[in-house]
Amino acid sequence: MISGLNVIPCRDNSKIPAIPWKIYQTVMYPHPVTSKNYAIICGITSNIFVVDIDSPEIIHELFGNFKKITEQTLVVKTGGGGYHVFYEYDETIQP
Repeated sequence: MISGLNVIPCRDNSKIPAIPWKIYQTVMYPHPVTSKNYAIICGITSNIFVVDIDSPEIIHELFGNFKKITEQTLVVKTGGGGYHVFYEYDETIQP
């Protein structure tokens, strides 16, 4: 579906996974995802992490030059008005 990303199906009109998903934090989901509603497992299996910003008014506090960030990486505006900022996964960075 999306080359190189670990994609799993979600329930219709929901953010809830349609399958038990935690195993796919460490292994790739082995089945094709035909659902129009899906999620990407972040971390080592997709080689990405996402900064989820729900309050767009703080975007410039988090990123000094947000316009430059949008030119350097994938930034997606969410349905709720926030942003998802995608970065390459780095296993040396721990939560």
